[in-house]
Amino acid sequence: MDTSYFLQSAQEAGGEVLESVSNWGGSLNGDTISFFQNSDIQASASVETAAKHFLAALKLKDVNGVKNGLCHIHSIVRGNIALYGALCGGECVQSLQGLIKANDPLMCDKAASLLTGVMCRYPGKFTIKDVNACVDYPGTEAGKLDVLSNLLKNDAWRVDLFNASSMRILSGVSSSSVPVVYKGLMCVWLASFNNGVKIPLTAVSSINEVLKNSRTEKVIRMALLAIENLAKSKAMCEEMADNDTIGLVSALEYEKWRDAELIELISKMKEKLSQELKMLTNFERFEREVNSGKLKWGFIHSEKFWLENVLKCESNNFRVIDHLMVIVRTAKDPETLAVACHDLGEFARLHPVGKQIATNKGAKDKMLELMSNSQREVAREALLCVQKLMLQSNSLNAIRAN
Repeated sequence: MDTSYFLQSAQEAGGEVLESVSNWGGSLNGDTISFFQNSDIQASASVETAAKHFLAALKLKDVNGVKNGLCHIHSIVRGNIALYGALCGGECVQSLQGLIKANDPLMCDKAASLLTGVMCRYPGKFTIKDVNACVDYPGTEAGKLDVLSNLLKNDAWRVDLFNASSMRILSGVSSSSVPVVYKGLMCVWLASFNNGVKIPLTAVSSINEVLKNSRTEKVIRMALLAIENLAKSKAMCEEMADNDTIGLVSALEYEKWRDAELIELISKMKEKLSQELKMLTNFERFEREVNSGKLKWGFIHSEKFWLENVLKCESNNFRVIDHLMVIVRTAKDPETLAVACHDLGEFARLHPVGKQIATNKGAKDKMLELMSNSQREVAREALLCVQKLMLQSNSLNAIRAN
């Protein structure tokens, strides 16, 4: 899919009604009035001609006139992105830099959107000080994310911008506002083109919530594009595996979408995630979770997993079993404790010398202690672990039945 479409639509706004130029206030000459009234004139105008008319609107003394002029200019350059060049002259840039400090949030947002639209297309004309001034302008949250989505198009600015604004961006992804979510996702997508940007793993769960709850086509499309880039990272792939991102993407196939390209993208992403996640071994995921100290029920704690991977526990002198013992001695979370008891029991049951190794490491004594735990799930798994350490499999099956 051609991603230039998404870059060009980064300033997509919600169908605002543009005020007739005759109601702007202030004095504009006939040529400028005709320019703003006639889309045919705008379409054929040279950059030099458009620059003259844009500047006339930006220099109006009437505040409402300037605001309306900004809205018109914003609409014009979205329709003809070549006319961003009309705004990169010194006087237009200075006017926009002044207007992003205005008291009116709409005026600030429009001016900042236009200014950063120029900056991402002509980055050589601006310093990092200019960039930071735009990031800190006093506009709305949606406007600030729009500004970031423009600036993140320039790879040279991505690392510093994302590091400074990651909380705002990820908060945007979790917003209940469609425009804010869309811009937040776009920022994640753009930032993820640079391998030097350290996007937090929590971005996966935030995007998963979007996949669960949003049915706005452009939002889902942007979420999938962000996932596609994030999946290039092994750590992100592991996070997606642990949080069942592929299941959420697969569920999208059963929704009714109007956009044929989105349907194709969903299918493509399902296949791509399947391929990426196959490259992760289940034991690597298990070790990662154990090392985190927080366990939760899932496939990597199932009988099938242990049958396939129990011998891998031998690596590094059974280090992963040592880590499980640390968990059962120190963890407070009931689910973590229950899962750790279960895993130690499965290791004891299925490894040729698992009972002896687990007992030598203190598993039996600790399980006897945990059998009196106030949390029923923990006490049950501790009891089962003791049985696995002591009894044959047929006795264990009788216990499970009860």
